[in-house]
Amino acid sequence: MPSGHSLGQLGERDDAIRAALASGFDRWEADIRAGLAAMVSSDELRPDAEAAWLASSTLASVQGASLSPRRAETRQPSVAPSTAPSP
Repeated sequence: MPSGHSLGQLGERDDAIRAALASGFDRWEADIRAGLAAMVSSDELRPDAEAAWLASSTLASVQGASLSPRRAETRQPSVAPSTAPSP
């Protein structure tokens, strides 16, 4: 499966691929937003939670993580050196 970076490169060269990618991300964001709005309605999230902003931020985080293959390979959280546990 191509990485997010490879897909982005394909989209740069092909309008149809770019449109398909944009449509897919729009649908994904809409589904995330709908789920978050349902969570607000059922009191699982605060009433002032902004579902649209949270959905956009969540999708951006997923996209950023998909572009970081080195991080995905290590599967360990980032820890600042000053707070890292001693070996």
